[in-house]
Amino acid sequence: VVVVAVLAGAGIYLATQDNQQKKGTTLANEHDFAIPDTASITRIVISDKTPAEVSLERIEGTWMVNKEAPARTDAIDVLLETFHHIAMKSYVPKEARETVLKRMDVFGKHVTVYSGETVLKSFLVGTETPDMLGSYMKLDEAKDPFAMYLPGFNGYLNSRFFTDESQWRKRTIWGFDNREIKHIEVRHLLNEGESFSIKSENDEVTLYDVDGNAVTDINVVKLHEYLAAFRNTAYEGAIVSTDGIYAKMDSVKSAGEIMSISVESKKGKKITLKTYRVKAEPNTFDINDQPRKWDPDRMYGVINDDTYVLVQNFGLQNVQKGLSDFRNLN
Repeated sequence: VVVVAVLAGAGIYLATQDNQQKKGTTLANEHDFAIPDTASITRIVISDKTPAEVSLERIEGTWMVNKEAPARTDAIDVLLETFHHIAMKSYVPKEARETVLKRMDVFGKHVTVYSGETVLKSFLVGTETPDMLGSYMKLDEAKDPFAMYLPGFNGYLNSRFFTDESQWRKRTIWGFDNREIKHIEVRHLLNEGESFSIKSENDEVTLYDVDGNAVTDINVVKLHEYLAAFRNTAYEGAIVSTDGIYAKMDSVKSAGEIMSISVESKKGKKITLKTYRVKAEPNTFDINDQPRKWDPDRMYGVINDDTYVLVQNFGLQNVQKGLSDFRNLN
């Protein structure tokens, strides 16, 4: 009888310990969002209920947005850092659980991370925690949400997961290597005499004036430097539908463009940037102490008639050239 009792007691103890261990393992798995080997990640899909969705995919070593345009390397790096270091900050109090889940259902972003065709993680990103030092998240297979954070980072994480394609795109406007360029056409709407075009064929680069006449008295070095400037020229930021100016862009364009720069690659890809004035801030004055009408530093830009951006004169200085800039003054 004593032996049977001891064995029964031992069996109950082991079963209890096993259940507790399994419960602990399951609970730990429910807040295991981290992906230690971020180099294995090949695709990230983020969606919301607006509905909007963006696919970030590593193609031949380059991260692409919806397979169409290069992605911002800084934004991708932030996302990968998040996957690598993310950790649990705290449990969600029982009384707050339903509220957190409801807000997730409305405002949440669904994230799926792939390695090839294998899903590494799939989860919901909710709103920020009350102390603004973390964000609520829930793995698809988990029952409960958790407050997650990045150790050493004071801020919330949900802002890193956005679905606007334009915000993920690399801000380079053209991205053409000088050897890829076939034709450039630049129009100065306020001074047509400075308009010009460039043709590059068989390693020969020719400059033409606004009437299509070849210009011979040019500085060839400056001409080649100009072609190289289209590799990295970028805009300051995208203008999206939630920006106040977005709804006014038709009136901005109707006021007349300042300049247009159209570049065509030898593969037939053509990208055109048109620029428009930005109204100056109230109570700002020029060097003659006269009220400014236009912002001297920034312009609105329209890329291929469908993408609105904000550009800086400083950022465009190497491509905002006129015909006289290439004249050989020696």
